[in-house]
Amino acid sequence: GVSLEAGHKVAARVSEAKVEPAEWILSTVQSVQGNKYLVSDDDDPTGATVHTLAQSALIPLPLTEPSIFLRQHEHKEGSSVLAMFPDTTCFYKASVAVAPSKRRERDYMVEFEDDVDADGRSQWRRVP
Repeated sequence: GVSLEAGHKVAARVSEAKVEPAEWILSTVQSVQGNKYLVSDDDDPTGATVHTLAQSALIPLPLTEPSIFLRQHEHKEGSSVLAMFPDTTCFYKASVAVAPSKRRERDYMVEFEDDVDADGRSQWRRVP
């Protein structure tokens, strides 16, 4: 697994383990205390909202963006992913609709679960 250190960005599951749907937020590791991680909510500019979580409740996010994007490194169309909903710091389950290699852009088009318009149709959203 990835070694998480202070400053590492993660998707953090802040809801109880058996609660569905799970609540995932963008967080930053503040410190490591044994097998627990103190993470701050990136949506709180004061840094006062913190959670103490096990590593199993954290998904490390990439530290850097690749200089070259290759098809074999991207999520395939139809893949289930956790993606950050546009203009928020919350992650939700989604399905890849169009991969970056098909768009000539670095972003994915995804379809979030339970994201429908007034007519009940789901829509694709652009996410990094």
